[in-house]
Amino acid sequence: HITSIYKIINVDSEIVIQANSDFALVDGVVKKYESKPLKLISGRPHVLSSLIRDFQYLSPGTYVSSIKKTYLNVKNQEKVKNFKVVIDPGHGGKDPGTNSGDSQLIEKTLTLDISMMIDDFLKKRGFQVFLSRSNDRTLSLEERVAFSKSLDADLFVSIHCNSSSDEQVSGFEIFIKKKVSDKRILTLARFIREGLSFHLNVPDRGIKRKNFYVIKNSRCPSVLVELDFITNETVAKHFKDENYKRDVANAVADGIIRYFNYITD
Repeated sequence: HITSIYKIINVDSEIVIQANSDFALVDGVVKKYESKPLKLISGRPHVLSSLIRDFQYLSPGTYVSSIKKTYLNVKNQEKVKNFKVVIDPGHGGKDPGTNSGDSQLIEKTLTLDISMMIDDFLKKRGFQVFLSRSNDRTLSLEERVAFSKSLDADLFVSIHCNSSSDEQVSGFEIFIKKKVSDKRILTLARFIREGLSFHLNVPDRGIKRKNFYVIKNSRCPSVLVELDFITNETVAKHFKDENYKRDVANAVADGIIRYFNYITD
């Protein structure tokens, strides 16, 4: 499951950091450390020496207090009102996608659940959000792309779950098309990757290139996100928890907000 997130505040700056993560938000900017700067020792979070470079007043072993999960706020409240986001729940209807080993989790249902949570998170922050499907219906790849184009969307994010014959494999992957001329695509992929890395304690399998139809033929910046491998028993158990699904959805949404703040800054 997701571990606690902590905030360390100095007089003129702050760090928001997840225990046992390589990433931290230093004054609102994502930074990657060579080693985990905050670890849980006997259940209590302690700052290690790798964080001292950013916060001179800290000493190794400093104890910090827990706060609720922290997500970024939208900076430009005017532009967000006209920013159109298409969230595409993978599969649906006659196409179930993959499933967990015990068959209790079906990809088409899980992607819809999480996409609706992303929709809710972003709408509350002022975005115009559209789901390619809002129920269990069959939708062709061509229809998904056409839907996005008809809206003149600003970005397109397709949500999927992964599978493997190796039941030990886990982690998220983000796909972009093979030939990228629009730098915004790489930027979107990078920020969603950072959102997932920062908020989820799961392996980061990186950004990969593959010409999936929905991202190859999209007119706007588009990515396909493989959230994790539900063929892994531990992962499947996590995804049966509503709170975990919401944390995953919010992590994706947080990456989208990072992207929006960057391109509208």
